[in-house]
Amino acid sequence: MKIYKIKSTNKLNSIYSIINNSGFVVFDIESESLDFKSRIQSIQLATKYKKDFVCFYIPFETINEMRDEPDQELLDKEDAKMLKDGQLTAFDTKEYIVPVVFKEPREEFLHWEDVEDLIRSIFSDDSIKKVAHNMKFDAKFLLHRSMEVNNWHFDTQLALWQTNEKRYSYELKPTVKRFFDIDTPSWKKITNKVRGKYFNLEYSVQQKYACDDCLYTYMLWQKLSPEIFETEKTRFFFKEQMMHVAKTLADMEVYGICVDTDYALRKHKIYAYRLEILNDIFQAMVTKSGYYNKVKEKLSISSDDDMFLLFYGYLKYKKSPMAKEKQVDKFAMKYFDGRGSRLAKCVLLYRKVVGLNKFVDPSLKGSITFNTDKETGILHPHFNQHKTKMHRLSSDDPNTQNIPRGGHIRQCFVASDDYVLMPVDYSQIELRCFAHYSKDRHFLNAYASDNPIDIHEQTRRSIIAPLFPDLDGVEQRTLAKNCNFGIWYGISPWGLAKQLGIGESKATAILSQAFGYYKENKAWVEKVKRFVVDNGYVANCYGGKRRFYNVEWNEIDRGLKEYYLREAVHFVISSTAACILKNRMNIIGDKYRYDPDVNMILQVHDELIIELPKDKNNVVVKDICNILEEPDGIFNVPLKVDYKLLDAWKK
Repeated sequence: MKIYKIKSTNKLNSIYSIINNSGFVVFDIESESLDFKSRIQSIQLATKYKKDFVCFYIPFETINEMRDEPDQELLDKEDAKMLKDGQLTAFDTKEYIVPVVFKEPREEFLHWEDVEDLIRSIFSDDSIKKVAHNMKFDAKFLLHRSMEVNNWHFDTQLALWQTNEKRYSYELKPTVKRFFDIDTPSWKKITNKVRGKYFNLEYSVQQKYACDDCLYTYMLWQKLSPEIFETEKTRFFFKEQMMHVAKTLADMEVYGICVDTDYALRKHKIYAYRLEILNDIFQAMVTKSGYYNKVKEKLSISSDDDMFLLFYGYLKYKKSPMAKEKQVDKFAMKYFDGRGSRLAKCVLLYRKVVGLNKFVDPSLKGSITFNTDKETGILHPHFNQHKTKMHRLSSDDPNTQNIPRGGHIRQCFVASDDYVLMPVDYSQIELRCFAHYSKDRHFLNAYASDNPIDIHEQTRRSIIAPLFPDLDGVEQRTLAKNCNFGIWYGISPWGLAKQLGIGESKATAILSQAFGYYKENKAWVEKVKRFVVDNGYVANCYGGKRRFYNVEWNEIDRGLKEYYLREAVHFVISSTAACILKNRMNIIGDKYRYDPDVNMILQVHDELIIELPKDKNNVVVKDICNILEEPDGIFNVPLKVDYKLLDAWKK
C-alpha cells in the first residue's frame, strides 16, 4: 500500500479523479470520540491507482488543536487533589501529570472546510462504491455534517455476520488475525502510553494505524465478496437486508428522538425511594423471621446467593414441582408468592423496580438519561444489525429493545414541538408467517381469505372450550391466545403447563388437540426440523440464514437437541417478521429521506415509531400504513398494521 499524506489543497482534484476512475473508495474516519458530533481528526480514502492500492491520508488541524488544549481529565485530578490536600503546589503536580513529549516536529494540517467539497463530491457520487468496516458508524459523521452518502456497497462487518452469525468477534483487528494471521496492535495498546489519547500519538503512528485499517478492510472485502455475491439470493439479502438497512438506520440514529429528561429524572427519584422502602420492608421481615438471631451478616435483597440461603437454607422452602432444580429466579419467587410468602412478594416487587430504574438512573451508562444529549435533549440510539441470531435489531446505550411497556418508562420519549409520534406495529405478524410457510387451511382462513375467521376464536372454540368448559369465554380466549403464540416452537407439555399455569395433563391434551386441528402447521414445523438436521442450517424466504454447523445431532443429549430444533423453527418465523419490517423501513426511509418533517426514530421488535407534523399527519399516516401493508412479492400473506398518534410513546 502506498500512502499519500495530504497537507495542501493542491492535489484535491486529482484525488477525486483517481477515485472516480477506480470506481470505489475504502474509507475510514478517526475522531475525537465515538459521538458522531465530535471533531474529526483524519479521514482516509483508499482506492486502486494503476496497479497499486493507495491510501490518501488527510489529517486535520484538529489533531494539533486537541494537543494544545488543557487535558480536562488531568484538570479534574488536580481539582480533586486541591480539595483533598489544600492548595496544590507545582511540586505536587509532577507526581501525576506527565507531559507528552513529541519526538517529531509539529506539522500544519488542513482544516475540514478545506476538503469539504472533495468529501461531498466523492460520497454523493452514486457511481463510486463505498466500502468500510462498520460503515454506518463512519457515515454518521458525514451525515451530521449535511453530506449525502450514496452507493453503500460493502460493509465488511456486516458481510462477516452474514457469512457466519456465530463468530466470536466482528471487530476488524481480531478478524484480520483470524483470516490473514496478521498481528495488529489494539487501540488500547497503541494509546496506552499517551493516556488513551489518539491525538497524542506521533504523527507517523497515527498515519500508519489509520491507513492500515483501510488496507485490512480492502483485504476483507476481496475475501468475502465471492461468498456474499455467490447467488442471487445472497446478493439480494446483503444489498437489501444489510446495506440498505444500514443506510436507513444511519438516518434514524442521526435524527434521534426527544426525551423528557425532567420526567425521566422524576421517575428515577420515585424508583430510588421505592427501592429504599422495599429494602426496609424486606429487612424488617427477615428480622421478624429470626434469621438475624442465627446469622449476623446482613442479607442483600439484590444477591441471588443471599436469597438462596434465605429461602432454601433458613426458611426450608421446597422448590416448585415445575422446576428441575432449586432456583431463586422470577418463576421461583412467583411460586413462593402464590403460596403466601410475603418475603417472595417483596423480592419480586424490588426486582421489578430495579428493572425500571435502570432505564432512568443517570449514573448508569446504559440508561436513557445518561445517554441523552444534555444540550439538545435528544437521544441518538445505536442500532446493531450483527448482534442477534434472529436477524432482529438490537440497540445499545440504551437498550431500547428491552424498555418495558409498564412503569411509564416509554413516556420518557416524546414528540418534538408541533409533532406527534406514530407507533405502528404489525398485527399477529408471527402467526401470519406461519400461514405463509405452512399453508395451513385454518391459518389461511384467518389471514388470507375474503371472510377471515379470527385465529384465536378458532382455537378457543375447537381446542380450549372442550377442555376447559368451566371457564368463561374471556378466560378461554386468553388461554387460546397463549396457546397460539406459545406452542409452535416445540414447547413441551411441562413447559406449556408452566407457561399457562395449568396441570401437565391438560397441557398435553392442548398440544394433542392443536396438532390435530392445525395439522398442516404441525407438518411444516416437523419439516423444518428434518431440514436443519439434514443440512445444518435453516433459511427464511428473504435469504436470511441461521447455521447449526458442527452439531452432532445423534450425539448431543435430548434436551440440547430439542432446544436447537426449537431455535430453528423460531428463527424462520422471527427472522421473517424482522425482514418484513426492515424491507418496509427501507421504502419509508427512501421516500421521506428529503422530507425533514417525517422521520423514523425507533424500531422495537415489530413496532416502528415515526415522528410527523400534527398538521399533515392524515396524508402521511395513510401513506405509511399503505407501505407497511403493501405486498413485496416475497411474503404472500396479507399484512395488517395498527397505529396510534401520541404526544409521548406509551402503551
